[in-house]
Amino acid sequence: MKVGAKWQSSNARLLAFVLLLAGLALAMFNPTHRAAARVSVFGYTDMIQYFVAPYVLCGLLWGLWTTPFAIKVFLTLAAALFGLSLLFYGPAFIDQRWLTGYMVSIDYVIFSVGTCAVVVIGSAIAGFYKGMSVLFRQHSAEPPNKSLERTREP
Repeated sequence: MKVGAKWQSSNARLLAFVLLLAGLALAMFNPTHRAAARVSVFGYTDMIQYFVAPYVLCGLLWGLWTTPFAIKVFLTLAAALFGLSLLFYGPAFIDQRWLTGYMVSIDYVIFSVGTCAVVVIGSAIAGFYKGMSVLFRQHSAEPPNKSLERTREP
């Protein structure tokens, strides 16, 4: 049985959403972050918007579209966010001693702003690439001008 393109694209979107949720879980349930951040009146941390921002931004920019190009970009950005989260937040689950100090919260804010920049720059590059490919495809699809050619009749 041949697997259809729709099945593959829906699985790619599901994988991208799973990667986004896994990266978000690494960010939200990081033990160092929970120890460093203040708890507000409602029981949530004061810095929750910084941890959620890159994942929500990526999901809103690319997760809603169903074209194959958008799904490919969404999967690429989600994998990049998950990889960066794993590299940045992962060591805190193993050993927390080297992630202590009063600057830990600032590091998390800088990382979140940086990953938002990665999503925005990656989206701009993908949009530019798609725009240029559509532009060049339109110019190459035009038929040649037949009025300039000379035709010989025998």
